[in-house]
Amino acid sequence: MTNMAQNTIEPVLLIHGGAGDIPESKVQGKLDGIRKAVCLGYEKLKDTGCVLEATQTAVEYMEEDDNFNAGRGSVLTTQGEIEMEALIVDGRDIKVGKSTGCKKNTGT
Repeated sequence: MTNMAQNTIEPVLLIHGGAGDIPESKVQGKLDGIRKAVCLGYEKLKDTGCVLEATQTAVEYMEEDDNFNAGRGSVLTTQGEIEMEALIVDGRDIKVGKSTGCKKNTGT
């Protein structure tokens, strides 16, 4: 039988930078941006112990990085509309903050 006090759990922070085809010219910028977002989030996690704050820190960085459209845009739908969703979950009590089906017609 192992002593649970001796076992440690190493936290993991997973972030994704969107979906779809990425042109070769943008791959390095996206990789660099994801690395930076994860590093900032992980530092926040180490400083505060709060996964929610770590996630928010990483996403806020991506919202300011021109390599991503987080928080300010989307790939247009086939109808030429912007359609966005966002979600963050506090795992302690499963409280959720979300927006879904947000649309804005671009007039195209």
